[in-house]
Parts: sequence; structure tokens; C-alpha cells
Amino acid sequence: MSARPRFRVHICDGCCCGTIRKHPDVDHAEQRRSIAAAAERGGGQARVVGCLGECHASNLVVVRRRGRRATWIGSLLDDTSTEHLCEWLADGADELPSALRSNVVERAVADERARRTAVLISNPSRSR
Repeated sequence: MSARPRFRVHICDGCCCGTIRKHPDVDHAEQRRSIAAAAERGGGQARVVGCLGECHASNLVVVRRRGRRATWIGSLLDDTSTEHLCEWLADGADELPSALRSNVVERAVADERARRTAVLISNPSRSR
């Protein structure tokens, strides 16, 4: 039996994140591979998920660490920000480095949108 991962990374690949239409200068496939490899090196696990509802902050990931609130990191649109993320993940995703602080998405807004999205997915007849 394999050990439980230290953290999980959800890589948004929905309507905006991961699309060449919105971000033609980003190699999305390479970015996903780099993030997944870094997470694995740090004892974590990454998976690609659908839209997380924070399209203004694409490309976006959510890092969920045991015993801590989720960290939403967006605007991963260049090699530098992706490298900073990958370094953090490879180091075990403990203390968020200052280089990533400007990429943190305000969680109150993000968490509420994700909650509403989850409610709508589980109950499509419910209106907003």
C-alpha cells in the first residue's frame, strides 16, 4: 500500500485555464507535466481538474495540505511563476515562499465560488 500524499495539487484545466485560446503563449501541457513532477518529488500528488471558477486568475492551481487551508495560486502564465511553484512543491509545499505571495488568489472569493459550483454540479436544478 502506498503512503498517503503530503499534499494534493488540483490543476485547473477548464474553460480558461490550460487553453491556448486564452493563453496562446503558454505551453500548457509542459506546465502540467512540470507541476505534476514537482509535486511527486515533494511527496505530493497532482491531478488535472475541471474549471475551479476563478477564471480571472488563470492559470490556477489549488494546493491542499493536511491540516491547513487550501492555497489557491493563480496567474501562472510565465516560466518564472511556474518555476517558483514547482520549487515550492518539490520542497514539500510547506511555508509559502515570498515569490508566490503575489499569485495567491483571495480565498474568501475563491472558496465561495467553488462551493457554489459544487452545489450546482450536485444539484443542477438549483438556480444561482
